[in-house]
Amino acid sequence: MTLATWQIAFASANWFVIETKETDPRCPCAWARFKHGPTGKVVEACCMELDCGGIIPDEGQEYKEEFGGDRIILLPTGEDKPPGLQRFEVIPEPTPTPTPPPVLESFTVDRACADPGRHSNDLIVTVKALNDKGNPFQGADVIITLEDGPQIGRKTDGNGVFTHTIAGARGFIGKDVTIQVGNLDPKSFTITEDLLAPCTGRCDSLSGSYDPETDSVTLTVTGAQPGWDAVIWNITKGNRIEVASGKLSADGTLTGVDSSVFLGLNLYEAQVGGQAGPVCTFEVDTPFPAKLVVNRDCPTHGKDSDDLIFWGHMEDQDGKRFVKPLTLTVKLPNGESMEIELQNGEFDIITFEGAKAFIGKNVEFFWAEGGTTSFTITAEIFLPCRTPTPTPPPTSTPTPTRTQEPRNGPEKDEPSLRGKRLEAYETLQREQAAFEMGVVLFPIGGVVAVGLLAAYIRRK
Repeated sequence: MTLATWQIAFASANWFVIETKETDPRCPCAWARFKHGPTGKVVEACCMELDCGGIIPDEGQEYKEEFGGDRIILLPTGEDKPPGLQRFEVIPEPTPTPTPPPVLESFTVDRACADPGRHSNDLIVTVKALNDKGNPFQGADVIITLEDGPQIGRKTDGNGVFTHTIAGARGFIGKDVTIQVGNLDPKSFTITEDLLAPCTGRCDSLSGSYDPETDSVTLTVTGAQPGWDAVIWNITKGNRIEVASGKLSADGTLTGVDSSVFLGLNLYEAQVGGQAGPVCTFEVDTPFPAKLVVNRDCPTHGKDSDDLIFWGHMEDQDGKRFVKPLTLTVKLPNGESMEIELQNGEFDIITFEGAKAFIGKNVEFFWAEGGTTSFTITAEIFLPCRTPTPTPPPTSTPTPTRTQEPRNGPEKDEPSLRGKRLEAYETLQREQAAFEMGVVLFPIGGVVAVGLLAAYIRRK
């Protein structure tokens, strides 16, 4: 826009007096403050009259604006203006003195472990640059160098700060870190155990015990400082099943109860200080179905039967009765299968009808945690259940009448040869009638042994 255009544009613009003074050091005489009606802009102006002999305008007096070269002149306007009102020249606004750029004066270095109260191997370095007035210095060049490690360079932000994390600083204990900011003298520090102590977790011990009354395990982990995060898991099956989690108490411990223990050996793990914290482990042995004792027999001794009966109980790893709930799967050699729930660790008599047809075959048992056993059906099992054959009574033989022997024969009272033979036969019959056979079953380690008991009774 040209100067002429500005003159036309401002010719109709109105200024109004808002304040006056008869003298001002900047003016030869009177001084006034004007406000531009359309924009609200406020300016100061000096009276242009040398003797200021005219009338000083009242507040509210309207003026108009015109240009006089580089000067802005305010002239009184309006039909009701008093005669002799002074003209005013706007006092130019002072040109602001350029602010000198800030000068980098100093910097500070803070170092701390990454997450106090949780285990961490990292160290955080915070650099803050300051100017000559002690205020944050933005854009300062920062270079951090780790001895035998990497070098990193950045600029400070609007707050004069640059933050860098030294990952795995625990592996650089004893090494120096040097910080250079701009052209200032560098600073350095050494990575020590003390710097990382607030982020060093400890899992001192994990202990526990099994309570057979409640079938549960109580566990206690002892760790680092009170307030640290801790967690206990059951890891028996390879995955982590949480038992307890929380903050270590005032004595540095956390206790939990596992009410869902597995059969046999349970393995537990505790960790203090979060996912990167140290762990400790503990094993607790609980009852395990280790041995199934099976008894077998035929149903009724002395009575013919092709059936088999069996019963038994479960023992734990210590040879004690295993009384926890347990399901047995029984597979018979005829292809049949059944499930049995142990009651107080035992199962009652089960009858296998027609078992004699499967002599040489096995009856198999299976239970939780891969437990298995079996026994073989043998002919000896059925011996006690055989009806005995009755023994016939001995047959009496009449004694032959003794006859007179020739002179060259036996003496008068001596038995003849035929008589001796008859006497021997009768004796043999009595001995055979006196021989009895019995069968006895001996359970030895789950195997039935059959023994024959013979009694020989000699009668006189």
